[in-house]
Amino acid sequence: MKSATKMPAIEAIVIGACAGGVEALLNIPGPLREGFALPIIPVRGIGRLLVELERIAC
Repeated sequence: MKSATKMPAIEAIVIGACAGGVEALLNIPGPLREGFALPIIPVRGIGRLLVELERIAC
């Protein structure tokens, strides 16, 4: 049986002008376990958010 290929996932907390409209782009699970932190990305628009997500993914 072949194992499924794991796809990279980005987990982040977004603050700023587009924070309310980008939930579908983010993979944020329920409560975080102790000692685990997500990057906080301040942004001013969806274009800037995509640039920041790409930057931390590479």
